[in-house]
Amino acid sequence: MVVLHVVSNLTPGGAELMMKRLIARHLAGAGSGKYRDHVVSLREKASVGAQLEAMGIEVVPLGMTGPLSARKAVRSLAAIIERLKPDLVQTWLYHADLVGGIAARRAGAPPVIWNVRTTRIPPGRGTSAMTTLVRRACAFLSSRLPRRIVYVAESARRIHERLGYDASKSLVLPNGYDMPALPSPDARAAARARFDIPEAAVVIGSAGRYNALKDYPSFIAAAAALAARRPGLRFLLAGRELDRRNPELVAMVEASGFGERFHLAGEQQGLGDFLAATDIFCLHSIVEGFPNVVAEAMAMAVPCAVTDVGDAALIVGETGFVVPPERPELMAEALERLLAEPETERAERGRLARERIAANYSMEAIGARYDALYESVVAKVN
Repeated sequence: MVVLHVVSNLTPGGAELMMKRLIARHLAGAGSGKYRDHVVSLREKASVGAQLEAMGIEVVPLGMTGPLSARKAVRSLAAIIERLKPDLVQTWLYHADLVGGIAARRAGAPPVIWNVRTTRIPPGRGTSAMTTLVRRACAFLSSRLPRRIVYVAESARRIHERLGYDASKSLVLPNGYDMPALPSPDARAAARARFDIPEAAVVIGSAGRYNALKDYPSFIAAAAALAARRPGLRFLLAGRELDRRNPELVAMVEASGFGERFHLAGEQQGLGDFLAATDIFCLHSIVEGFPNVVAEAMAMAVPCAVTDVGDAALIVGETGFVVPPERPELMAEALERLLAEPETERAERGRLARERIAANYSMEAIGARYDALYESVVAKVN
């Protein structure tokens, strides 16, 4: 089965990394010889594209920069579809859903599956008017362009159906994860040394990109309240623009009065070292769909405190704490509860978190559900 994946961009993010894991599964024993995957990025290859090419996957960037170049991107993508003749087009994220759906229709109408990742986007909070227009266009065309619409979370399905997405095509498929090996004490020490964190410190981690929807002001406010009470506490931030070259972030950190306690690691190729160095993970977003990083932290036995966004509470279950978004005082209380637990109790919480991910979100189980979806969609065409 030839599968053409169309993604908005290939910088590291939840959709991009889930697509990469799915393709890796196709290359391995679970799907070896059964699938031939190709990838088109509407924008650039970026780091995930380079990783896919190293795996032997063809990656074509279209260089789309905005609405004026969208028509050219549709034409280019239609030509690629005509050349590859895929059995299936899997699109990831709003812009790819729209451009990929239109291009597939122009190129002979192979079946299209959309992948929707977001629950809601408050106007003016880390999004653009164009993204809002694209989402509205997708809602209008959802009865015609895709055969199925995959939502990463139940919360995403509900909000998009209310926005006008065709409910008869809905399917919820959460992200899947390969369970990592737990870090050894030496690996933990090496990770802390890499980020210049004292080995004896207690570390609260935060990972994502620098965006208003991630609500870094609330995290920094909660962190400052904790730092005032706990001298040995450190905060490790990893992700795009979470580094000392970001003057806005640096100003907030320094204004907290505890600037020396914040370690700004910037974008990472993977979260292995970040999570090895972390004792507690904090998700402080205003909006999420299925927050990958929470599941990745839990898979590494790192207990979590999260805001009640998307499916974060569903992922965490009873293994962590959940608070409303934009309430830094409540997040500080939740983190304090984790910090106050004896080390053995917190380790047991982490163990239960890891077991929860293995039981509910393994790549083996979720990948098999994607296989069944692909086969059913293609079978209906044939």
